[in-house]
Amino acid sequence: MRHGLVSSFVMMVMLVLPRLAMAHAGHDHGDGGLAAGFAHPLTGLDHLIAMLAIGLWASQLGGPSVVMLPVTFVSVMLVGAVASMYGLNLPLVEPVIVASLLVVGLLVACAAKLPMSAGIVITAAFAFFHGAAHGQETGEASPLLFAIGAIAATILLHIIGVMLGSMLKAKASELAVRIIGSTVAAAGLLMMIGVL
Repeated sequence: MRHGLVSSFVMMVMLVLPRLAMAHAGHDHGDGGLAAGFAHPLTGLDHLIAMLAIGLWASQLGGPSVVMLPVTFVSVMLVGAVASMYGLNLPLVEPVIVASLLVVGLLVACAAKLPMSAGIVITAAFAFFHGAAHGQETGEASPLLFAIGAIAATILLHIIGVMLGSMLKAKASELAVRIIGSTVAAAGLLMMIGVL
């Protein structure tokens, strides 16, 4: 059964990757920004990993956090994107995004059972910077369509993270979740030192 799930996941990734390569932000999609917005979180490794990790962490915390952390991320990300589009020039956007991988990865790796309020604060802080980065990448695209695309991709990544965490929890594979968290943290560290 586990082999079948892994095979299905690998096949899905193989089918989606060529479409993502063609949908890289900045290419002319003729849609005014919807595809560019959708592609942005999926084609940036830092955004991709962070959003999956938020879903995984939400699943690990369980209870209302499963919904509240992703909803917080998407809501605050939108605020950060709008602020950036309207001229807010945050310093250290990329370093904070990379730090989000390290911090959330370590929280998952350590199975940190923080109160939901602390989880929301951490999620919101990082989401604002992720949103600011999205806002800076809008370029000539329609801000509204770009935002809708980015939000849709972010929700998709959170759902995949939650589903992965739930699937591993159902199989009593907490060790696997911790290994994934360690991998996310390692990716953040490698990005910090410029290796990745």
